Amino acid sequence: MRHIPDRVTDRGLDLLGGALLVARNEYPNLDEAAVVREIDALGATLALRLADRPTAEAQARELARLLVDEEGFCGDETGYRDARNSYVNDVLARRRGIPITLSVVWVEVARRAGIAASSVPFHGYFLVRLDGPKPGSRVLVDPCSHGRVVTDSTLVRLRAASTGASIVPDERELAPADGRVVVVRLLLNLRSLHAARGDYSRLLVVLDRLVDLLPGSPEQLRDRGLVTARMGAPLAARADLEEYVRLAPRADDVDHVRRVIARLAERDDAPAS
Repeated sequence: MRHIPDRVTDRGLDLLGGALLVARNEYPNLDEAAVVREIDALGATLALRLADRPTAEAQARELARLLVDEEGFCGDETGYRDARNSYVNDVLARRRGIPITLSVVWVEVARRAGIAASSVPFHGYFLVRLDGPKPGSRVLVDPCSHGRVVTDSTLVRLRAASTGASIVPDERELAPADGRVVVVRLLLNLRSLHAARGDYSRLLVVLDRLVDLLPGSPEQLRDRGLVTARMGAPLAARADLEEYVRLAPRADDVDHVRRVIARLAERDDAPAS
C-alpha cells in the first residue's frame, strides 16, 4: 500500500492519500488498505472494458456505466450537509457523496484503468476531467449528476451561479487540481460544518490541519486561537492570536483580537482562589 503521510505539509500528497488523511481525522482506526483495495478492484474492472475505448468520450461512458449504473454512486441530494459526505470511506460504503469526494473516487478509479483523469475545482463545484490520447482532447463529467458530460452551456451556468458572469470559461479555469488543493477544500467544508454545529473538538482538529497546510494564511491561526480560547486553553490561544496580530497587523478585526488577547492575559494573571 502507498504511504499515507500524517501531515498535509507532505508535498508528495496524492489525491487519495489526501482524502484518507482527512478521513483519518474522524476515523483514527480507519482501514486505509481496505479503501485502497476497493478502489483498485473498481479500477481493474474498468480496465478490462477499455481495450477498444480509445477516446475520452468513450472512456467517460464506460466509467459512468460502472460507477453509476452498476455501483450506484450518486450525489447525496438530501444530506448535503452530512459530514459523512466528506469522508471517502463513507462515500464508498454509502455510494453517496458530494462533488468533491465523488470526484476523488471517479479519478482514482479512472487512473487505475490507465485513464488520464483529474479533479477540477470550478467555481465552488468539482468536476472530473478525462484527457484522451490525442493532444488537446478532453471531456468533463459531473460525478454528482450521474456522470453526465459537461457542456459549455453547463459551464456557463455554473460560472454564472458563482460569479454572475455568463461567459464561457477560460481553459485555465478547467486546470486539474493537485492533492493539496482537494485536501484544503475538504477541510474547509468540514470547518464550516463543525463550526455551524458548535462541535469545537472536531473543529480544532480541522483547524490544526489547515494551519499546517496553509502557513501563509493567518486567518487559520486566528480561528484556531479563538476555538482554543473557547475550549479553555488560554496559553495556546494567546500564542495563535498574538501570531495572527503579528502577521496581519492591518486586518479589519485586529483590534477585536487584541481585546481577546488582553482578556486571556487578565485571566492568566488573576490570583488563584
